[in-house]
Amino acid sequence: MAVTQSESPSIPKSYNSAMVSSEAADWSSAIKVELDAMVCLGVWTVVPIPSNRHLLGTIWVFRKKFDASGNLIKFKAQLCAQGSAQQEGIDFTETYAPTGRSAALKTALTVGVNAGMSIHQMDVRNAFLNSKLDEEIYLRCPSGLDAPPGHCLKLHKSIYGLKQAPRVWYSELSSFFASIDFVSSPADPCLFISKVPGWECLVHVYVDDMAIISHDVDCFKKLVSARFLMDDLGPASSLLGMKITRHDKFLTLSQERYVAEILSEYNFLDCRSVPTPMIPSTRLTPATDEEIAAFSNLNVSYCIVHWRAFQHLLQYLSGTKNYSICVGGGDGVFRIYTNTDWANCPETRRSYSGYLVTWGDSIILWKAKKQATVSTSTTEAEYHALYDGVQEAVWLQSLLGSISGTSIYPINVFTDNLAALALSRNPLANQRTKHIDVKYHFIHEAVGKNWVKINYVSTVVMPADGLTKALANPKHSAFLKFLKMKIQELRS
Repeated sequence: MAVTQSESPSIPKSYNSAMVSSEAADWSSAIKVELDAMVCLGVWTVVPIPSNRHLLGTIWVFRKKFDASGNLIKFKAQLCAQGSAQQEGIDFTETYAPTGRSAALKTALTVGVNAGMSIHQMDVRNAFLNSKLDEEIYLRCPSGLDAPPGHCLKLHKSIYGLKQAPRVWYSELSSFFASIDFVSSPADPCLFISKVPGWECLVHVYVDDMAIISHDVDCFKKLVSARFLMDDLGPASSLLGMKITRHDKFLTLSQERYVAEILSEYNFLDCRSVPTPMIPSTRLTPATDEEIAAFSNLNVSYCIVHWRAFQHLLQYLSGTKNYSICVGGGDGVFRIYTNTDWANCPETRRSYSGYLVTWGDSIILWKAKKQATVSTSTTEAEYHALYDGVQEAVWLQSLLGSISGTSIYPINVFTDNLAALALSRNPLANQRTKHIDVKYHFIHEAVGKNWVKINYVSTVVMPADGLTKALANPKHSAFLKFLKMKIQELRS
């Protein structure tokens, strides 16, 4: 019988803990698999400890892998270097490596679904162990490895935990894609696009997870399996923690298992649900009263209201854990909605911004944040939010251009503030607007070059309103309906 995540024992924090746990045999097997892979890939050689070099320590990190339904499918053990002890200029130089954007993945999935392509996934086994090192690095022999006394491991290839490990892995991966005539998107270096005539194929990579989108996924599988040891997971069912369900002309993405884990952790699996994530009148900021501040510990005096707000959020998640968003379908038009709640932070009087990007019925991207500066008017605050939305529009055009060779001009960006709309079209050189930072006039260039078209939408139907403040019902329900949440009930 399959073991589910809620029934599975906790994950050990150390090698010794793993060896005395009830799952010691499984962890021992996982350790052997990892060490055998390192030997097979020529990751190290055992050498006498050098007198003139410091040794990095090692640690075992244990993980369990579960399928989209929460069933245990694999025990994993990773040998990691203690990279915190690395010395810059000796053990490493450059460390930066790009990470794939979730928005780029959703865009690629939308392209694939709308074109009727297959969507499969593969994992690279022991991904970081494939990358050659330029630096000379030595490790102490780890627990579980038989080695003569006075010896250590000299690394030839990267392992997890090294500061440069993600960078050298991305370099190895990029070289492979270049060898099979793929190029990376300038908008997302982790999205690789086939330039082979007659073969449409997109591959989005998140560290060692690959989402393959093509009419001919087998062609790519053969190529990548000839270079790396791969696990073929078949049609995509779980990516970046999201459960993927394929329908006729669209996908749905959900995180029911992840939400269930959170509810289980706090014993809220069977709680009464509530219709909104937060009560609009909830106040979570510290009091400014000097007497309370003098005689109370804020960490204690405000834990009750924070805990109640957290409980309310858990109750909301309990009732919505099976909700999903849609990818694919609809009219195929890009729309970006921006909104602001002006000066809503009582401590700083900074405004909260939110923007939402849709492509037909697909929810590509959303973000909510506190603005970096204080806005002295609603117009200024809305203009800041508009700038964020226009930036995303320009990024999307770059992404689509790299995928299809053509971009969509203009992308419609919506605001519910008429003054901000007027400012975007007709810059006014007077004292009321001079204080707005020059960078926000990037909008005028985008409008002038026909990259975007700024439009007005009434506050009553502004969907990004749900990203800037807590909404009561029925506004919150309308927000979910716009997002195509609970998709099975909204669409046939």
